[in-house]
Amino acid sequence: MLLWIILYAIIIFNSLVHTRQMANEAWSGIDVQLKRRSELVPNLVEAVNRRTLASRQRCDWPRTSRRCLVVGTRKACGPGGKLSRSQGE
Repeated sequence: MLLWIILYAIIIFNSLVHTRQMANEAWSGIDVQLKRRSELVPNLVEAVNRRTLASRQRCDWPRTSRRCLVVGTRKACGPGGKLSRSQGE
């Protein structure tokens, strides 16, 4: 009878140790994911800023071209009296 109680205690102890180890592994996986995510945030911000700048430049070119046509002066059109597409980008 004592042997069965000791064997039962060992099995319970091993299952508790196993459960604790599984929980630690799960928390470790969460830590890894959070670290990866925190490393990606600056890249995401940089990509959004580049996209915003490119969009702003695409939207600025037609507005500058219209101003050049409406005003009709060399100063409004830029160097050489022409506004090329490359100036807006």
